[in-house]
Amino acid sequence: MDLTLAVNYLPACGCLIRLIMLMLAIAMVPPGDEILGGYLAIAAVLYMDRTLTHKIIFDGNAILMAVFFANTHAVIRASASSMRAYPVIMAVGHLLWACGCTLLIADPPQIRQALDKRVAGNKLIPVSAMLITIVISAYFQCELEPTPIRACRGLAFTLLAFAWIYVIGIHSNQGVGYLKETSWQFITRLAPVLYSPLWLAMLFCPAIIWALAVHHKSRLKQQEHSSHYQYAPLLQVSTDHDPAPAAKPPHEPPPIADPPQASTGLATASAAAQGEDPEAQHDEELFRQAKQASAAARSRHTEAFRPQG
Repeated sequence: MDLTLAVNYLPACGCLIRLIMLMLAIAMVPPGDEILGGYLAIAAVLYMDRTLTHKIIFDGNAILMAVFFANTHAVIRASASSMRAYPVIMAVGHLLWACGCTLLIADPPQIRQALDKRVAGNKLIPVSAMLITIVISAYFQCELEPTPIRACRGLAFTLLAFAWIYVIGIHSNQGVGYLKETSWQFITRLAPVLYSPLWLAMLFCPAIIWALAVHHKSRLKQQEHSSHYQYAPLLQVSTDHDPAPAAKPPHEPPPIADPPQASTGLATASAAAQGEDPEAQHDEELFRQAKQASAAARSRHTEAFRPQG
């Protein structure tokens, strides 16, 4: 995919516009009436958007659904949870989760080799970590954050998702078709932006930017190494060793000169030696040869039709 073409960024622009509309709709819901007042209608609209919208490069509706579920999770923790929160335990759990997601995005060689040995683990580990953290934290009370802060969380999550898609996702070995059907790859790795405490989410965003930069540099080094491995031996052979001399063809006798051409060349050479015009002597020689050939052909024709005595 050519990232220099602006048309490849149109899906991201469309998804960002729909995110702004989603956050405006969430902000219009009256406090205390989120579940029955407006969230059901918003969920229905998102489902229709998922049904009617075509997936181009990535699944933009999955980003909107992740932001919507994060707001629903925050409302549930603020109104329906009955257990008192333990800040230290929650902070440690979310910190471990965020560090694991950062490592998965940076994708160091040790982590990549371990996940390559277990293909199912590449999917189950981030998904399981996200679900366990979300479900457990839903049972503990937490004050509902103001709407602007939740909107900033959603915007940061969306922009980081775009960065992951265009830096890592489109360069995967599976291709863009696989990216359209596997939105869990970036949602599970970036979910701490939506569900972690605010202080941890603010630290997690620059950590993700650093992990994306590390992954990008590692991919460029790998490409340079693979290209050097393919072409360096050929260049070394061509520069260190002279090419083998081509085999000489067997000796062939010189071609026999055509008598008319030879005589013509002799006549031209003699004319040039005598100081005469070579072109005029050449024309006279050709005319004389033509007359001799015509006389010979006439004599052969006469001999062929002469009656036998």
